[in-house]
Amino acid sequence: MPIHRHRSIPALLAATICMALSGNAAAQKDPSPAPSATPMPAIADIDRMVWTTMVTVQGAVASGNYSVLRDNASPAFQAANDTTRLTAIFTRLRADRIDLTRTLLVTPVFRAPPRLIQPGLLQVQGSFPLRPTALDFEMLYQWTEGEWRMFGVAISTGRLPTASGAAPSAAPQPASR
Repeated sequence: MPIHRHRSIPALLAATICMALSGNAAAQKDPSPAPSATPMPAIADIDRMVWTTMVTVQGAVASGNYSVLRDNASPAFQAANDTTRLTAIFTRLRADRIDLTRTLLVTPVFRAPPRLIQPGLLQVQGSFPLRPTALDFEMLYQWTEGEWRMFGVAISTGRLPTASGAAPSAAPQPASR
C-alpha cells in the first residue's frame, strides 16, 4: 500500500507505515478483544484521533524528542521504531518547519470513508485544506488494549484543488519507505 506525495510542492514524508500489513500486526501477541468485537469509531472520534496524532507529531518534530510519539503508539509501532529511527524518518518534516497544529483549525477531509482494512486495523486517509499548502495524510490505528493507538502515519504537503476540481500538481508518485 503506497503512500503518495506530490512533486509540485516540496513534499515531506513524516513517517511511514511501520510494518507490512501482510500479517505482521496480526501475528503479534495482542490482548485486544476478538476481531468481531473491534468497534468502528464514530466520525467525531476519528477526527479527534487524527488531530491528536498531528499535535503529537508536531510536538515530537518541534522538540526533536520522539519518545512520547513512540510511547503513545501501538506496541507494533514501538517494536518497529526506536527514537533514532523516528528522528531519521522525520528529518524532512523538521527541516521544512510546517506547523501541524494549524490542522486544529480545520476539520479533516477524508478521501475515502475511514475503514477497517483488517480486523483491528483502521485506515484513515485525507487532507487538511490549509492555505497556501494543504496537508495530506494517511494514518493507521491498531486496536490495542481496548483503545485505538497509532500504528502508522504519513504526512505530505499538497495543493488545494483548482476551481475545476483538479489539483494543479503532477501525478502523485510513490514515496520511499
